[in-house]
Amino acid sequence: MKKILNYLIMISIKNKIFRFVQFFFNYLGLRIHISNIDSTKDIQLINKNIWIPYFDKKDYLMNLYREGLSKSKNEWSNNISKELRFYSLFQLALYSIKTNKNYNFAECGCWYGHSAYSISKILLDNNFAKHLYVFDSFEGGLSDLSKQDRNLTKQLSKDEIDVQKKIFSSSEIFVSKLLSEFNFVKIHKGWIPNEFIKVEKELFQFVHIDADLYQPTLDSLEFFYPRLCAKGIIVIDDYNLTQFEGAKKAVDEFLLKVKYSFFYASPFGGCYILK
Repeated sequence: MKKILNYLIMISIKNKIFRFVQFFFNYLGLRIHISNIDSTKDIQLINKNIWIPYFDKKDYLMNLYREGLSKSKNEWSNNISKELRFYSLFQLALYSIKTNKNYNFAECGCWYGHSAYSISKILLDNNFAKHLYVFDSFEGGLSDLSKQDRNLTKQLSKDEIDVQKKIFSSSEIFVSKLLSEFNFVKIHKGWIPNEFIKVEKELFQFVHIDADLYQPTLDSLEFFYPRLCAKGIIVIDDYNLTQFEGAKKAVDEFLLKVKYSFFYASPFGGCYILK
């Protein structure tokens, strides 16, 4: 327990230092992001303004991303991979609601509600009349790792696994308050897939799966795909991320068993299935 507390304190100190550095560079008119890198790789500086959504301060989806990041108090988790994954996620949610409003949306794994808040804003702006069902264990954090959930970057110790599980816990009270303005949102607290029985008679047009690990990702796919309407969309956030190899294994195995219209793996992580 002492090791876990020391590790969390170290992360907290690093985050405070990083926020100070961010503030300093923001004052100079520069936005920086810091990520762990392989010591054998070169450091690259990226000019984000070569991409219009970054350059255009009025871009609808990027502003939704920033608003959701701030509202969920999740600024410390921001990085370019997450920005690009979420931009694609919001694009697909917007496409879904503009082409079909007859079925429900769902999210499996909401953490502090960043993506759920931004998707809810998209639905509100487009007169959504069905439900967005949100599933998360909240205080439980991550479920137990299976043998499929190998971290490609390092072999985690038991203490590090415990810390990781704790980091991915959140607060149902916080998320409920964050999403309280959206009367179409229904939150279900509990382990995946135990809570799915409550929506087993519903049909869906869009599902966002951010369950991190192999078994909950596979369970979510197996439950929602048969209940997905024609041309419905499933987005898996953790596909191709080295931290969560199990999510990729779950998707790859599942796709061998079902028919689908289109599959796309994003270069910066995440994938999209069109039924």
